[in-house]
Amino acid sequence: MKKIRIVLTVFMLALTGMAWVSLAGGIMKENSAYNRALEKARALEEQRLYQKEIAALEEALGIRESAEVRCLWRDAWQLAWEDGVAAKSEYIDAMESVAKLQPGNVENWEKLIGFCVETQDYKTAYANCKDAEEAGASSEKLDVWQRQVRYSYTVNGRVYSEIQYSPSGYNTVSNGENWGIVNENGEWAVDCTWEFLSPVTSGLVRLAGDVQELRIMDNKSVVQAILGGGIEAARVIADGILPVLEDGSWRYYDSASQTFMQGSYEDASSYAGGIAAVKENGKWKLADRNGSQVGNAEFEDISLYSGGEYLYDGIFVAKSGGEYGLYDQKGVLVAGIASTDMDVFTGEWIAYQEPGGRWGFMDKKGDVMIEPQYENAKSFSGGLAAVCIDGMWGFINEANELVIENRFVDAGYFTSGGVCFVSEAAGEYYMITLRFPER
Repeated sequence: MKKIRIVLTVFMLALTGMAWVSLAGGIMKENSAYNRALEKARALEEQRLYQKEIAALEEALGIRESAEVRCLWRDAWQLAWEDGVAAKSEYIDAMESVAKLQPGNVENWEKLIGFCVETQDYKTAYANCKDAEEAGASSEKLDVWQRQVRYSYTVNGRVYSEIQYSPSGYNTVSNGENWGIVNENGEWAVDCTWEFLSPVTSGLVRLAGDVQELRIMDNKSVVQAILGGGIEAARVIADGILPVLEDGSWRYYDSASQTFMQGSYEDASSYAGGIAAVKENGKWKLADRNGSQVGNAEFEDISLYSGGEYLYDGIFVAKSGGEYGLYDQKGVLVAGIASTDMDVFTGEWIAYQEPGGRWGFMDKKGDVMIEPQYENAKSFSGGLAAVCIDGMWGFINEANELVIENRFVDAGYFTSGGVCFVSEAAGEYYMITLRFPER
């Protein structure tokens, strides 16, 4: 029995030895094939046969995955692209596969996103910027490209002479002869064919026509009332009430009763929730539909949107006691700050001017979010704010980074759809649209 155990032991040792010899032989054979493939790839690169070099490197990677060889494979695709023998999509696919196999390798992401930016493939660049961010890849170069991609925009070259902005995102525009309405996505809501057109909100109720006859139309263009001529200007229709300027005074027209309401004012906002802001005897106050004052507060100024609205999310901007602040619809101060001027409230950070003359930003609680430092500024909208630097306007994000160059003589507000009107010459505005608006 003892002899049998010895024989079996010797036999097992022999088998193990043979296995190790076989394994070693296999490894040697694998290494040899691997090295041959790499040598072949190097030779093919010298001959500029990049497609064959890619195949040789793929052969090596099929034997053994290697980060170093994978990068050689990526670079071979780059050479093939530069030599005109690989399609752009093939090169991008190759770079994406490497970046995802090695998510911590910043160089891969830099090459990939940089190439997409250089070739203006912003959609692919944006997707990979998000993937790089999720992978935790970070570098100064990546940060620059990410901002460039995130805030890239397209240009609509059609020129307009005047823009009236509404916080709803609807812009009423004039081409110098006629008026139209562009929605928050930059699409025509009302064609630019009207001689006269009032600003609107998303409901599209409007006053439209010519100087002889103006019509109040609903969102389906059904005429609700007809007014004669003599109206010099009009503002947003809200609560069925239209503010109009006649003979230098503002009055309100009730479209339901088709009559003018009592009272005339030096200035007047659109109604909101049955209350309007009106200016009388040099002072602003809040008034109900009967013209009666709401609350006891009087103001030196109330900031209006260009379309005539004064209220957003139950808050408006007004000046009292020489300083601006945020007020509720009862005229009660919500948040104040030492300021000599303040832009409208759009639901985001508000631009204000400190007594020293510089502009900064505060939130609706009155906390300073960006210290005053700009020559001029407009409130944040759509995640961006227009600021004036060295006499020219550009846009910053909430990190106070200049993400759209200060190259405009004037700039407006971004809508939720990423649309904004800007100007490079006085009286000439055109539309830009962010490729990737953050809704």
